[in-house]
Formats: sequence, structure tokens, C-alpha cells
Amino acid sequence: MLPDNRAWRRAPEPDVDRVVAAFACAPDMPDGWRDALAALAAELGGRAAWLEGREDGRRWIVAGSHGLIGVHPRQALELLSLTCAHGLEVVLRLDREALPPRTPRLEAQLNAVGQAVQNQVALEAAAVRIATLMVRRTGVQPIVCTPEGLVLEGPEPTALRRSPLQVAGGRLSLADPADEAALREALHDAASRAHERVLVLGRGTGAPLVVDVLPSLPARSVCFRRQAVLLLRERSPGGADRTPVLQELYGLTSAEAEVAMAMTQGSPVSHIAASRGVAPSTVRAQVKAILSKVGVGRQVELVQRLAAVC
Repeated sequence: MLPDNRAWRRAPEPDVDRVVAAFACAPDMPDGWRDALAALAAELGGRAAWLEGREDGRRWIVAGSHGLIGVHPRQALELLSLTCAHGLEVVLRLDREALPPRTPRLEAQLNAVGQAVQNQVALEAAAVRIATLMVRRTGVQPIVCTPEGLVLEGPEPTALRRSPLQVAGGRLSLADPADEAALREALHDAASRAHERVLVLGRGTGAPLVVDVLPSLPARSVCFRRQAVLLLRERSPGGADRTPVLQELYGLTSAEAEVAMAMTQGSPVSHIAASRGVAPSTVRAQVKAILSKVGVGRQVELVQRLAAVC
């Protein structure tokens, strides 16, 4: 027979520091970071508390107590600074007239903040590794990097062979300055605003590369390291095996499908015309027909639409 535990249920909980307890749960709760930072601000008599990320000379608010977003704090006092990973620093700040005294209780709370931050960064890194392995199994090469192109995961050693995209000094690199600028802009948009882009890199080379640039986490998620994901699409030589797919999907003629495939690979109209032995005006007419059938108004939109199937 089990003992009667009703008296145990009515017993008061142990006296645990609520700030320490809140940060212990922060990485696992939907609003855990906001609630924990709000508890810390209230405990220290501050108007707000927040965590600031720093990397590659850029700063951003990682998480803040309720009501912080859009509010300009009167003070930004630094309570704690943590180096969490290569190049990544996280700073705990408090909106208060003066720093609180360093008591053993405050030290215990700051230790809890530091441990929670380290746990969150470790969880994010593990999630990235798992997702990278899963995506790689589909035949698509993923690269996870920061907005400045610092590579965090991937690619496989042979993935960038004969590719315009290379890794130099642990960072993504492109020979064409225009490609480099376009990639940096796409990475920042993906990491900071959760925008998705499709880029064609190395148009002037013999092996142009189509990449999807995606955010690593959904918009509004707490992410201590801003990062984006590049998906490198593997293609068969010439893409001939995809022309029947384009014909079936969009009602293209065989010639239009071949022109569309060449466009997704970054070939300009003059090159397409020369390779097909026709006048550029003929290719332009075909491009116009392709745009109409696919339902887009510009060639860049066409490349984005076809990248999903090519």
C-alpha cells in the first residue's frame, strides 16, 4: 500500500531564488528569456534588462524583458560579459541609474545567467549540426554561416570544387565583388529579418551556382548567434534531365524548357543564342513566352521560381 502523500503535497516549496530558477528554465520555455530578464530587472530595481549580442563589429538585442523593444533605455549598464563561441560575445545590460552592489546573491544570479546563455548557445549549435546532417542526406549541400560569412557548419570537402563560392580563412569568399556584395546582403537579410533569397553566383564563369539563402530559425525566435543557411543545389551537366519537368509543370516547349534551364544556370541571352545557333532576338522572344507561362514578370523571379525544381 502506498503511503498517504497528501501532507507532502501541501508542504511549502523550498525557498529558491526565483531569478536563478527562471534562468535555469529560460532555454526551454517559449517566453523563458523574456520572463527571466523581467524577473532580474525587478529584483535589481531596474527599468529593463536585456542581452546584447556582439559579433564582427555588429550589435543587436538577443532577448529583453517585457516592453523593452522600441524603448530607448536611459542607462545601459553592463552587468556581465560572456565570450560564448568563436567571435561571439553576449553582454547582460540593465537600465538603472547605477550598478547594484556586488553581493553573493547577485553573483549567484549572474552565474545563473551565464550558465543559461552557455546552454542556449550549445543547444543552438547542436540543432544546427543535426539539421545540417539531415539536409545533407537529401543530396543538397548546406552551409551554415554568420551574416559576415563565417562558416559554422559545412560544407563537405568536395562540395565547392570548381565552384565560384569558396571558403578562405574560415569565411565564404567570391572572386566577383558584385557576387560578394549580393551574398553579404542576402546573409544579413536572412539572419536579421528572416528573409529568403535565391542567388545565382558566378554568372560569368563556366559553372554558375544557384544557392538558396534561408534563415536558420523562424522569425522572432530567440537566437543567440545570428546565422543563415545556404543550400547548394546539385545539378546534372546541362540540366537536360529537368527539361521534361519544366514542360510538364508550365507547358513549355522543349526549346523553351532548354532556354529556361540555361537561364537558371546564369547564362546571358547572348550566350544562349550562340550555343543554340539562333539570333538573340529569337531567345528574347522565347524568354518572353517563358515568363508568361511561368507567371512571373522578371528574369530574376523566373530563376527563383525554377530553382525549386531545377
